[in-house]
Amino acid sequence: MKIAFAYSRKSIRINSMSEDESVSYQKVTLDDYAERNGIKIVEHYTDVGYSGKNIKRPGLQDMLQDIKQYDGHIDYILFYSIDRLGRDIQGNINSFMEMDEYVENIVFISENISSDSSNFKTIFLLLTSIAQQSRENLLKATSSGRKNKIVTRKSSISSRPPLGFTKEKGNKKSARLLPATVFNSDDEKERQGLIALQHIFHCFLLGFSLRGIADSLNKHFGLTRNNKEWDHSSVRYILKNVTYSGKLQGTLNKNNHYLIEDANIEVPIEPLLFDFIQKQLTKNSRGRKSKTLQRQTEYTICKRCQEVLVQDKEYLVCNHCSNKTLLQPIIYLLKQELYKIVNQPAVTAKWNEVRNSSLNKFMIKRKNLFREVLKLEKIKEKIEGLEPSVRERMLEANSLEMNKIQRNYLFTDEVINFMSELSDISTIQYAQETKLSSYLLKLPYLVLVDITNGEIDVLFHPNYFIKGVS
Repeated sequence: MKIAFAYSRKSIRINSMSEDESVSYQKVTLDDYAERNGIKIVEHYTDVGYSGKNIKRPGLQDMLQDIKQYDGHIDYILFYSIDRLGRDIQGNINSFMEMDEYVENIVFISENISSDSSNFKTIFLLLTSIAQQSRENLLKATSSGRKNKIVTRKSSISSRPPLGFTKEKGNKKSARLLPATVFNSDDEKERQGLIALQHIFHCFLLGFSLRGIADSLNKHFGLTRNNKEWDHSSVRYILKNVTYSGKLQGTLNKNNHYLIEDANIEVPIEPLLFDFIQKQLTKNSRGRKSKTLQRQTEYTICKRCQEVLVQDKEYLVCNHCSNKTLLQPIIYLLKQELYKIVNQPAVTAKWNEVRNSSLNKFMIKRKNLFREVLKLEKIKEKIEGLEPSVRERMLEANSLEMNKIQRNYLFTDEVINFMSELSDISTIQYAQETKLSSYLLKLPYLVLVDITNGEIDVLFHPNYFIKGVS
């Protein structure tokens, strides 16, 4: 009796099925063929969950290795079909040549061809080419379908939501992402993920290094959801994940990129805080790290111009009025304010006065920025009527200026929201114009710097003093 090896493959792994169950139809066909032709299958190799393009499949590699050890004692190798061997022309040719050297006959049952038949090589190459093209067409169709779902629904199509999220119940089409609070999720692991997410962002704000955060996660939360230890790369991935800012970003089929700005997501992290952390991550990844300057857990804003101050070596600089001040004295004053507010967290009259005055200034700034946007839109309409030779350059300049102002407008709007949450609504004239947010993670405080007099005012978010909230 002739002896044979048999091989089965299925690219999709179903968790509720064993490998034998996943390829049961293929195995029944192979066993039936062997019985009808007087062949004894001595070993059945299986790969489940592996693409046909991947020739480094463990089952296939074990079979190729065992063929060599039997050294001519295997008469047949049985496959259900050519695409079960693989869907890659070069991979199939290499595998076939390796098998053909040690066995008498290679059989593909579905196509009813074997290596001892005439014109086998031509038919084999033709069918392998068809299998590869079929795979590529399937990938394109799948990629197009997935992208269409993302663009039209503006929602995640991943079966597993990002850390700290859950999918909205009873709404499969929208698949809206929500923070995995006790109100949104019954899954204990999802709720634990939200706690881990808050832990990551809070530790970063407290000055932990990425490796320090990873060590803390491994100690208090255990392994990642992929059953690996946390490291600095996995922590950085979480901190930079734009999903937490309400966007969806990714790649389909290697070259098909997408970015959805207004995705169907209930954002858990205040935009000011997320933007601040991105700036810190960028700053901390460039060049040699300073041993003297400490990470600041707040936005520092020029009190005169309402513009964000930028750090230039040991100085804080306002790019609007060109004034600058040494950073270390500001940090010292900030520590003093922190000490006072922790020991006496009551809101003082001065705090209310600073907050209300600053809020009014930012309200005025927002209105001025909105006027500038309208002005640029009118200019754009006039540019559209110009000659093509100058129109493109002027439109590009107009677009750049528009983007700059819109970013400033969004930042100003978030500062107004932040300050409004600090307030007694009845005391602020414009409070009803603002929308109070419900972010789980918020910027702890804003620092308004009077560069001329070397003074600061600190506005703390009220949640900063409520245990377990901020």
